[in-house]
Amino acid sequence: MSDDASRVKDRVSIVDIVGRRVQLKKAGKNFLGLCPFHNDKSASLNVSPVTGRYRCFACGANGDAINFVMETERVEFREALRMLAEEAGITLSVKQEASPNAAQKEHRIAIMKVAQKFFQEQLLSSPLAKDYCKERGLDAKTIETWGLGFGPDHGESLTVFLKKKGFNLEECQDLFLVKDSERGGFYDRFRSRLTFPIYDERSNLVAFGGRIIGDGKPKYINSGDTPLYSKREVLYGMNKARNAMGGDGKAVLVEGYLDVIACHRAGVTTAVASLGTSLSEEHARLLKRWAKEVIILYDADSAGQKAAARAEEILSEVGLRVKISLMPEGEDPDTVLRKLGPDHVKKSVEGGLSPVEFKLGLLKSTISPSEEAFWPQAFDILSKTEHELELERLSGELTGYYPGIRDPIAAQAAIRKEVLKRRRKQASRKQTDADPGPVERRAISKTGFDPREGAIFRGLITEGISREAWGLIFELPFMSPVAKQLVSELKRAFPEGPTDSRSDTWLGDLPADVRDALLQIELKSMTRLRPEDFQRAISGLIDRHRRIEKEKERKQPESEIVTQHRGEQPLLHSFEIEILRALSDPQFADFALPAVRESLFFSEEGVKIEMEIAKVLEDSEDLLPKDWLSRLSSEISAPIDAILLTTLIKQKTEIVKETVERLRQKSRQRELDRMKLGDPDLAQIQKTLQDMKNRQDR
Repeated sequence: MSDDASRVKDRVSIVDIVGRRVQLKKAGKNFLGLCPFHNDKSASLNVSPVTGRYRCFACGANGDAINFVMETERVEFREALRMLAEEAGITLSVKQEASPNAAQKEHRIAIMKVAQKFFQEQLLSSPLAKDYCKERGLDAKTIETWGLGFGPDHGESLTVFLKKKGFNLEECQDLFLVKDSERGGFYDRFRSRLTFPIYDERSNLVAFGGRIIGDGKPKYINSGDTPLYSKREVLYGMNKARNAMGGDGKAVLVEGYLDVIACHRAGVTTAVASLGTSLSEEHARLLKRWAKEVIILYDADSAGQKAAARAEEILSEVGLRVKISLMPEGEDPDTVLRKLGPDHVKKSVEGGLSPVEFKLGLLKSTISPSEEAFWPQAFDILSKTEHELELERLSGELTGYYPGIRDPIAAQAAIRKEVLKRRRKQASRKQTDADPGPVERRAISKTGFDPREGAIFRGLITEGISREAWGLIFELPFMSPVAKQLVSELKRAFPEGPTDSRSDTWLGDLPADVRDALLQIELKSMTRLRPEDFQRAISGLIDRHRRIEKEKERKQPESEIVTQHRGEQPLLHSFEIEILRALSDPQFADFALPAVRESLFFSEEGVKIEMEIAKVLEDSEDLLPKDWLSRLSSEISAPIDAILLTTLIKQKTEIVKETVERLRQKSRQRELDRMKLGDPDLAQIQKTLQDMKNRQDR
């Protein structure tokens, strides 16, 4: 067996095997990607084509191609080896000792393969079946690719064929191929039907489905559960779509066989369908093994809308992102492909709505916004949105209907107020369910954040940034007490981060004050958080921390140090003293402000003071108010008072400007010195920022 394993590993490419599940990027001789074995945010998985192995430097997962298949496919070593050997065209030299169950399964799959060959041969020899395929736009390549077949209209054709092959017909009945007759004997299940072979995600032939050709009912026959097949666990087309899902992590969910085939023919190669049953939790978990987002593409009729709503709830429950894109009235992917072409199928997939927008539209179609009964349900739906911009847009669209308020701004404010009430109730309910006992803890303040810290917390609830923000939130060096407390509460709720970074999946699990604090930070902002703003905030926090740590280690000349008479508290640099004195004098304040805006303070005490002054500036629209000193905490204002009382040197405008410029020069010089010395902290910061930029580009 070890020789077989060596031969297989020599033949297959570890990069190809891993690349089916992970988007890899070349980095020198190796490849890097997001680890599929934990909630990776920083491309921790390293794949080496030289050694044929992979290793995650975050969670420790490692192994070869066989190990990777075992872990991702949830199979034993022998099965993983068999799968890779079959793919590589290698015949195993040592026959595995099959258990009775394994041997029986292999025998049943052999019966299915014989039946499949029969159906395919019947299609090629049937003018009726070929004409039907032509009518449906199914060319020879499509028929071959999807293994389409035909069950003839003779009641016992397959039955006789299987019996001649020596198979037990009762066992064939268990596989949903034939059925016993009340008159004795057996007859075919699939008569006068186009047949669709159904494979599980490992490409095992496990069942068949059939579509009537001509008149007759039922239109479709779907296999019932058999020893090989459970309709709650198998998705049609998954064996073909799963590798394509590894690219952008998206799957498309449609309603039937021909819809799946039409999507693939149109270039939407991630399409799958549930078979003879509504979407199940098992289906959703199967999708999650390969996909991160699912686009539901169902019919636009009432049944399709209800099915889409149910499917969305199931998919969201297991942590998948969901969009819903209904087909035009009376159409499906198959008819759209034949009438309008592949581009229209692709556009249908791309035009998905968020679950909130879809449900709100569904509500509008049943109850008019002018009716009082509409609004409580609308508030409940809007409270589920994770995006403040979406809430703003959707609430804005409803302002003209809001009862009793004509002013659109006032109406929108009233809608947002009702939505916030429901969010608080939901959060309170979840908190009570999770921990009904009293919890003694200090309430989170909604003020006192450094602007850069606020940007990081906003990133947690901003689409497109939230995953990266969660990957960094427990690592960044926060300094303000309120930020540290908020991080502590987040870590208490999610020690390893939430399984899904979408805010609607985790906000409700936080205490009400923590949740309100996060939302308040977002609501106070007048502009949308951009990726570049987020990255600047990260850079600022890391750089500030680095400056403080380096300043602790640096021995400053005594002539440049001023003691603040505060026991063992850190000291202020003389340049920082000059800036603080200048800020206290209206004549010089405007000239000193750039030192605060540009974060030029570098001593530990100086940085703390600078943070509080920056907060005052933020609250005062970047203008320093006359009473700024009184707005600071006593801990921060005390050393400044001491400076103003003990320093009697007269200042001049030129001296203040020169001091700011000298601070800039010292900041630049420290950067140059550290780069020359190969500062490991600086190198790590630069690498972190470059990694984040690369991920943003992707």
